[in-house]
Amino acid sequence: MLEYRPDGTLVQTVQVPQPSDAGDAGGITFDAHGVLWVYNGNSAPYLSSWDSEADIWTHQSCAGWSSFLCFPCQGIGTFWNFVFATDEGAYGDPNGLVRFDRRGISACVRFADGRNYSALAVGPDGAVYGRRADDESPPPPTVIDVFDPTTLGFIKSVTLSDRSLSIAAGAEGHLYGVAGQSILHYSADGTLLDTHQVITNGALYTLALSADGRFVVVSSDGEVVIADATFTPLNRLRILTGSWAYAAIVPPRCSGDCNSDGQVTVDEILKMVNIALGNTPVTACGAGDTNQDGVITVNEIITGVNNALNGCPGAGWSRSPTFGGGSRLRSIRRRWHSDLGT
Repeated sequence: MLEYRPDGTLVQTVQVPQPSDAGDAGGITFDAHGVLWVYNGNSAPYLSSWDSEADIWTHQSCAGWSSFLCFPCQGIGTFWNFVFATDEGAYGDPNGLVRFDRRGISACVRFADGRNYSALAVGPDGAVYGRRADDESPPPPTVIDVFDPTTLGFIKSVTLSDRSLSIAAGAEGHLYGVAGQSILHYSADGTLLDTHQVITNGALYTLALSADGRFVVVSSDGEVVIADATFTPLNRLRILTGSWAYAAIVPPRCSGDCNSDGQVTVDEILKMVNIALGNTPVTACGAGDTNQDGVITVNEIITGVNNALNGCPGAGWSRSPTFGGGSRLRSIRRRWHSDLGT
């Protein structure tokens, strides 16, 4: 795992441990508390997490969970105390999507059974977006299935007007994808709104989207492009040669920032108060539950109020060239095996 600042400075290199010989580490994401989660392997993967402050790795498995050795597969995302991952049913295993309890309190749950998914995104509202895998030749149009993160109930399907590999979900249900050398922007109903070319060599494989609308995309030859909310490139990094990577943006930790937009509002403070009184479920503001014990206390509300008055620590990329004074880019290196075509 390689950590970079957006100016291209390498911060650190961290070896991802593998509990068994399950294959290379793949998709990565961060939860609201800054913990890294890794889709670790393919044939019998582990969900691995790294608390960078304590420098502690933990690993969870799930019976029947698997992925093909493909690219860019191994989708992963988080919401509140849950981690979601794609499950492609390799080698005759079950398929669908899998939800893990990040605290390890409850067992993994498989949902959307009977369908392969190759990519996954979690929207600002917590909705889980699963990209259906291309199981046909020629590939069919890209279809995104949307699910409720708590009930796991199906919400809707969205067919994108243009085929896209990786996906990201933004405000108001807008979707983003990559195809060729461009970032694609779709409306909530799948209509292509605009296309923005950001590279001139290779093809884009993966992308990450920050809460304030910034993009990080990775190409097939190891180029990383950081773009702002208008899709204008801010910087380009060459982290690998002839290889590609999964990318994630480290979010700033901010108690009370329920929608992860880098600030705490009066409405969010009131939401925390209602959670503390038992009138609203804690899932409505996971960022307010700073110690992740399932409740919001007076002390946590006070911290949220201070963040509302003084601002979130490191919020907003515009305040610093380092992803908001602390947020950073992390990527998992993937080798390009030309002999296998993977």
